[in-house]
Amino acid sequence: MKRACGLIFPIVFFLTGYSLQAKEFNLKINDVSGLDSPWPMVASMPFAEGELKEPSSIRIMSRGREVPSQVDVAATWRDGSIRWVLTGFTASPQGKYNVEYGEGVKRGAYPNPLKITRQADGGFTIDTGAAVYQFDSGKLLPENGWLVSDNRRIQILQGSGAGAYLLDNSGRMARIAGKAAEIENRFIKEGPGRVVVKRSGWYVTDTGEKLAKADVWFYFSAGTPYFRITHSLIFTEDTNKIWFKDYGLEFKTPDKPSEVYCAAGENS
Repeated sequence: MKRACGLIFPIVFFLTGYSLQAKEFNLKINDVSGLDSPWPMVASMPFAEGELKEPSSIRIMSRGREVPSQVDVAATWRDGSIRWVLTGFTASPQGKYNVEYGEGVKRGAYPNPLKITRQADGGFTIDTGAAVYQFDSGKLLPENGWLVSDNRRIQILQGSGAGAYLLDNSGRMARIAGKAAEIENRFIKEGPGRVVVKRSGWYVTDTGEKLAKADVWFYFSAGTPYFRITHSLIFTEDTNKIWFKDYGLEFKTPDKPSEVYCAAGENS
């Protein structure tokens, strides 16, 4: 049986063509993927000063039905009213969506929310409903991962936690793993539909040398097995003496995949 894994990129879109007095506006999705299946998306929405106080008075609709969403306030005006929100939801990029907001609008409860289980040592597990990812305290990337279908778990990642690596000009290999990596967690967004966690740590050689540091953001959405990674490499040494020949992220699977798909840029 063939297996396939790939790099998945999220779709970010912005609202256009709305009237702040209408209590409703349309969303335009800037989609280049052509996907017509449920996909995690984030909408960026501005509001006029004094217009809206409660994020619970914002909801996304499609063909007259509410789409489950999580609304996070990103900025406020001086009077405390909402200036900007980020709204995450999972739906087809080909769908038609509009936003209702204001007095008389009440967003419904999120069905089947994300679940986070924390361990005392700093490790944690995230269950999106469609997949489960387990992180160890001493390894940057998810150590194990499972797809969830019909109450069954199918393992897709196994022993992947130490997969963040770099190779310097002297041939030294360093990974973000082990006690010396000093991995730290910060949950930036934690809600029923969307979780963003920042993990920071050192790239450390087998002999304990710290070559660089990394800040890595993981983005999870309810109801989907996909997650997004943003990696920031921080140089801490003199780059006239130490530079890097290679760095990347490795993901180990229980079985060797017969095909690997990687997507970058627009469709050809």
